[in-house]
Amino acid sequence: MSTYLFDFTGHATLEVTGDDARTFLHNLSTQDTKNLPEGHGVEAFFLTATAKVVGQCWIWRQAPRGKTETLWLDLPPGQVETILAHLRKHIIGEDVEVTDHTATLARLYLVGEGLADPATPLTFRVQEDGITLRRRDLLGHPGYDLLGPPEAIAELRETLLAQGATPSDEAMFHVLRIEAGMPWWGADIDATTFAPETARIPQAISYSKGCYLGQEPVVMARDRGVVQRKLVNLELGDTPATGPLTHEGVEVGRVSSAVFSPRLGRAIGLGYAKRAHQAPGTRLRQGDREVTVVALPFVANEQGAAAE
Repeated sequence: MSTYLFDFTGHATLEVTGDDARTFLHNLSTQDTKNLPEGHGVEAFFLTATAKVVGQCWIWRQAPRGKTETLWLDLPPGQVETILAHLRKHIIGEDVEVTDHTATLARLYLVGEGLADPATPLTFRVQEDGITLRRRDLLGHPGYDLLGPPEAIAELRETLLAQGATPSDEAMFHVLRIEAGMPWWGADIDATTFAPETARIPQAISYSKGCYLGQEPVVMARDRGVVQRKLVNLELGDTPATGPLTHEGVEVGRVSSAVFSPRLGRAIGLGYAKRAHQAPGTRLRQGDREVTVVALPFVANEQGAAAE
C-alpha cells in the first residue's frame, strides 16, 4: 500500500471541557471515557435510548490543563449540528462546555504501511509546532490525523507531498475504507442503524463500563445473541451499485456503499444482510445479478486467499 494523504478539513472537531467532561461523555457514549488514559483515544457511538446511532465518533483525552479536563471529538462530515444539539441537550448542571472548532482547524489524514506499529493504541499529542497528531487507523493500516491552523497545515501538506505521499481524494478514501470493511456515517450508518449491527462492537462498544444512554438494548442483543441484521462485505462483480439485496425474490438486505477497487479488479461493497444470509460464501441477488458475501475486511480476505 502506498502512503496516501487526504484533506479532512471539514470533518467535525469538537472540544469538551470541564471538571465533569469525562463522566459526561461516559454517560452518553458507548465507551469508557472515565478510565480513558491521558493522550489516548477510542472509537465510540452516541445512541438514542433504543440504541439507534445518533453519531459515529472518536473521543480523545488531552492532558488536563490545571484541574480542567479536555476531551476532543472527531466526527465524520455531516454530524456536527446533530451532535452539538445532542450533547448540549444532556448538560444538566454538569461542569461541561462544548465548543465547535470545525471552521477554525484544518486537517490532513496520512495513512500507509510502515508508518507505525499496528499494535500501537490510539494516541494523541500536541507537538511543539502546535500541530495535533492523532493515531487513528481507519483504513486497515496505520493512520494519523494532523490538525492545526490552516497555514501550518498547508505547509505540512507540501512537506509530506515532497516526501512521497500520494495526494488522494474522497473517492479514494471510500475505496480504501470499503476494502478495509470500515462503515461510515451517511453511507452505512445513519439514524435508523442499531449500533450492534455495524460490526464495530470490538472497536466502539465497551461491555465493561457503567450505564450509558442506549446501553440496555445493546446488552440485551449481546445476551440473547440476536441481531436481526449485520454489516457484511459483498463482492459485486464488474459494476458498483447500491440498493436492495434479495434471496429467492424476498428482500433480505441492502448494499449501502459500493465502489470499484482497482487493487482487486472488481466492484465491492458494504451492506446489511439478515441473520440467515450473513455467512461468507452466501449468494444473493441485486437486481438481475448475483453478489456474494465475503469475510470482513475484504482486503485481508483477499490476501489470505492469495497466501493459501
